[in-house]
Amino acid sequence: MESLDLSKFPKIELPRFLKIKQYFEPKKVENIPVEVRARMEPHLQNLAGKRIAVGVGSRGVANIALITKTVVDTLKDAGALPFIIPVMGSHGGATPEGQAEMLAGFGISEEIMGVPLDASMDVEPIGELEPGLPIYVCKSALAADGIVIIPRIKPHTAFRGSIESGALKMLCIGLGKQIGADSLHMHGFARFHELIPKAGCMIAEKTNVLFAVSVIENAFDETYKVEVLTKDDMIAMDKEKALLQEAKKIMASIPFPKFDVLVIEEVGKNISGDGQDPNVTGLFSESI
Repeated sequence: MESLDLSKFPKIELPRFLKIKQYFEPKKVENIPVEVRARMEPHLQNLAGKRIAVGVGSRGVANIALITKTVVDTLKDAGALPFIIPVMGSHGGATPEGQAEMLAGFGISEEIMGVPLDASMDVEPIGELEPGLPIYVCKSALAADGIVIIPRIKPHTAFRGSIESGALKMLCIGLGKQIGADSLHMHGFARFHELIPKAGCMIAEKTNVLFAVSVIENAFDETYKVEVLTKDDMIAMDKEKALLQEAKKIMASIPFPKFDVLVIEEVGKNISGDGQDPNVTGLFSESI
């Protein structure tokens, strides 16, 4: 792109420009397979011969293919029969083909992972959270002997709460496929801070969820920490709340509360539901 010829606008006075640099915590997980296996090891009892659904989402999580492959291989080593399911609500055009294609774009396919992938969109209700609010879970997960999910815990882009994006949200929005996601979204983001924890806990209590191999990322979009949340951890919520606060402390953000112009190099729904992450840019709408 050619530079703007400012000589055509002699009356424009450019403001003073200053180049600044931020410094963020560089800590990251150096050996992801070793760390994932170590975190999973205490939770692998009595899995021999059991079909385990491994839920993977649609956002651009760092090292997601490596993490997923390690989770799958660790389950296989424990004697389990894992298979992968997309847990991404209505993403990928809300079709099996679209959701499988999204995972393939991250390097997650049957051929690479060495296990089957079931992208069925079929769901069934497991109960009502409140009158008129049914909670749905995909049939492929319900038919398994156990469910393991791989969430990233981070601030959400459209609501604030003690629980935001993470394990509980992946359970109710992701596992719910299009119908489940729509059931919750129709109540609006203004209620998500209360509905997401309640719906997620309801699913954890009523289904065969085993654990969540949860990650948080540093300001450089690198894997900063891996923690396993058990079913009981998810229901209690304390560990996920603490991980959310840690994720908020280490994430990148623009250090100015107000600015006139912001130029963003790259946007997309794979980055954030808003195209850009308002937690980073400072464009979060508190009125949502």
